[in-house]
Amino acid sequence: MDGQSDGNRFMDSLLFRSVEGQTTPDEEELVNVWRRASLDNEAAWQRLARLLALTSAQYLPPDAGQPPDGAALIRRTEARPRSAPVAGGPLDHGGHRLWRWTAGAAVAAVFLFLSVYRLTQPPASVLAFGADEFATGLTDIVTVRLRDGSVVRLAPRSKLRLIGSGTERAVALEGRGYFAVARQPDKPFTVRTRSGDAVVLGTRFEINASDQDLRLVVEEGRVALAVGGRQVDVQAGQMSSVVEGAISTVVDLSDVKSQLGWMGNFLVFQATPLDRVAAEIERHYSVEVTLSGTVALQQEVTATFSDKTLDEVVRIVCKVVGAQCVVRGNTVRIQL
Repeated sequence: MDGQSDGNRFMDSLLFRSVEGQTTPDEEELVNVWRRASLDNEAAWQRLARLLALTSAQYLPPDAGQPPDGAALIRRTEARPRSAPVAGGPLDHGGHRLWRWTAGAAVAAVFLFLSVYRLTQPPASVLAFGADEFATGLTDIVTVRLRDGSVVRLAPRSKLRLIGSGTERAVALEGRGYFAVARQPDKPFTVRTRSGDAVVLGTRFEINASDQDLRLVVEEGRVALAVGGRQVDVQAGQMSSVVEGAISTVVDLSDVKSQLGWMGNFLVFQATPLDRVAAEIERHYSVEVTLSGTVALQQEVTATFSDKTLDEVVRIVCKVVGAQCVVRGNTVRIQL
């Protein structure tokens, strides 16, 4: 059996044990990383949790006779109201014990579901926004990669909901989020809040939205901020806000990064020119980066780094652009 099949079996087993609360802390952290990697993964975990909930004794009393097969369990899952358990929390079995004789049918249903799930996932190039939602707790910071390649970093106590369709890229935000939007000139990306909307084609920016107010900080590119029929363009290195329904004057910022300290050791590039990447690495790690080569400034980088060392970031950037890189102390040299 090949390595990919072994990896699938391992992950299937790990997800099963996670939903049942049988993983070690290290294993559960691995599951959480997998769940946060994409909307598809989170949806798969939630559906698996609903499926396993059907094996509770409240559905299958001891004298119920022959247990249902996997297909029957799946049909029950689809018909049942979808009140999924809280992400990351224990599965609520209503205090009932899991009866031994249901285990075989449960395992068959789970692995049938996982097999079908893998076979029916859309290709990565397909834009398929849906009714998916992410919410963070009091101290959580979560990074979400959308199917169009855009990346969102959600601050604590924030919520992101996907509301677009196959022809529209749109999300609803409550709270604070940093966006690195994949460039698609024919499909603008809209962030909707209660205070106003931000429309972009491809850029990096932060929005901090409350019930009445909104603050927009643009790190790269250009964002159109629209409220009540009025619109202003906010360029890279600028900030604007909405207070009680009125858009404020656009302000130039001397240091955009100082507004984004909540993200921690996090870097994201979305078709970012290499010279800009070098400047951000310099500022983020307090080092000096030099570029050399005739096409160096024309290279673009799309990558996400969370809690990575300087060596790790430089190594990956250099692989992306096909460069030779050297890190010595507080200096980095990138040679194309």
